[in-house]
Amino acid sequence: MRNNGPGRRILTGLMLLLGAVLYCAGLVWPTVTTKSFLFREKTHSILSAILTLLRDGDLALFSVLLLFTIVFPILKIVVVASLFISRPRSAQSEALHNALYHLGKWSMVDVFVIAVTIVLLRAGTWLKVRVNWGIIMFACSVVLINVATLLLGREERKGEGADEPQGSS
Repeated sequence: MRNNGPGRRILTGLMLLLGAVLYCAGLVWPTVTTKSFLFREKTHSILSAILTLLRDGDLALFSVLLLFTIVFPILKIVVVASLFISRPRSAQSEALHNALYHLGKWSMVDVFVIAVTIVLLRAGTWLKVRVNWGIIMFACSVVLINVATLLLGREERKGEGADEPQGSS
């Protein structure tokens, strides 16, 4: 069953828009709440955790999280949105789409880094960790943006008459 009409384009646009909104919310909404053995609770968002790393001088981890949870996703959203808005296909849009296709393999790294952080926090016997809505919104944004990218790529290839996906190597 194929949907080649404007419905797929509307769906792609809605997924992109919802993904961008969830991404922004996921950055600032509470992601995890930690409770120490002294019953002191702290709630962190992704953005507050990154800023805490900077404030504490942990520049290596700060840089990794900044790159994979702020810089890369924002660049990806901007590039996908520009491809979505620019209707006529060009060599530049094809190059951008190919770059997104190859860089897309890295787009789940941000969720992986956060998951590893939560697992490490839970490993402590004196610390309990509760996952909050921010992490769910953030993960959903990654999935929605990736699906929108996939749908946009299919639309691009259909416009050129090709039906099969391009090779990955």
